[in-house]
Amino acid sequence: MNHSLPTGWTLKRLGDITERITRKNTINNDNVLTISAEYGFIKQDKFFSKIVASKDLSKYILLYKGDFCYNKSYCRGYPYGVFRKLKNYDVGVATSLYIYFKITEGNSNFFEYLFDVGILNRQLSIISQEGVRNHGLLNVPIEDFFNMIIPFPPLDEQKRIAEVLSLCDDVIENLTKLIEKKELYKKGVMQRVLSGEVRFKGFKDEWKIKKLSEISKSIKTGKLDANAMEENGQYRFYTCAREYYRINEYAFDGEALLISGNGA
Repeated sequence: MNHSLPTGWTLKRLGDITERITRKNTINNDNVLTISAEYGFIKQDKFFSKIVASKDLSKYILLYKGDFCYNKSYCRGYPYGVFRKLKNYDVGVATSLYIYFKITEGNSNFFEYLFDVGILNRQLSIISQEGVRNHGLLNVPIEDFFNMIIPFPPLDEQKRIAEVLSLCDDVIENLTKLIEKKELYKKGVMQRVLSGEVRFKGFKDEWKIKKLSEISKSIKTGKLDANAMEENGQYRFYTCAREYYRINEYAFDGEALLISGNGA
């Protein structure tokens, strides 16, 4: 970390501004959550289209809104894991494989943004044992994790930074909604153009019908179903579910057109 800081900023141990969370699920909460880089905390049955947690949830970690998680698994764009804040649920439970904590000093919204830009990546690369993984997770010692150093601006500046970045998020959200509307329009156009219902001027030749085998190199049938998934697998695993799973072995290396076998 660059120790050349703006005036008024200081450096603090992560452990000095946070409190580790290890509380077990003694209240029998059944809101099982998964921590995703893209979606943050999300219901496990929504992310995987099923519950992959064990039936006994008593050893899971009990979390409340505002708590943080450090997911030690590699995620696309996050080579040293990802930090996420519980925002969409008041309470939930998650696997004890990850590191959980809450902010005890400072603006939690500010630190949510700070973690997301990879401010701790360099230190994580040093304290994690390179190439050594447990359940697909980086081996990050707890003591070293909370000994990492993090910049700490004045509280009013933390709040202001978080407010500005939140406004940026609002703009992005509105643009995303606009894009979604345009994508729906595009789908309608595609259905009409690709079915031949509407044709461009100057094209009058009849369309041909061919077998898929005539225009493709090979057709193979997958032999695995969603039960083969591994929560922190190294490769993407596509099934008929809306989201892809993870797996530690791959079947195809290259571009491929995937068609669901059950018509989903």
